[in-house]
Amino acid sequence: MSWRSERFNDAMPSLDRMLKDVDATKAPILFDNGTGATRIVAACDRSPEDEEKNEREYLSTYNRRIAAARMRLVRRGLGYTVPTLMCIIRNGRRYGDSVREIATCRQIGYGAAKKLYFEHRKKIEESYFGQ
Repeated sequence: MSWRSERFNDAMPSLDRMLKDVDATKAPILFDNGTGATRIVAACDRSPEDEEKNEREYLSTYNRRIAAARMRLVRRGLGYTVPTLMCIIRNGRRYGDSVREIATCRQIGYGAAKKLYFEHRKKIEESYFGQ
């Protein structure tokens, strides 16, 4: 151990020395009156109805935000990009899946669908993030 570490250890009292005259079970700094245990038990003993309720709330918020994003594009005159936005939401970073989906829906080639996807994506990004 280095000289600095020894000096630091000598300057810092140990927890045992600090709590020598204190009852550790009743010290407010070490005891939260069972609040933590109650939270753990509540998290473990949740009923399925609570989980379904939370899932419904999450989905309703998620669906409202998607609807708001769609309406924003429509209001800005970019309603034709909404199907591309929905592909992006569904497929995430897997743009190849989105391109294939666009190609199938519009009955166009993969290259044309890829070009259309990136053009629409650029317009969507400009609509939301500016230039």
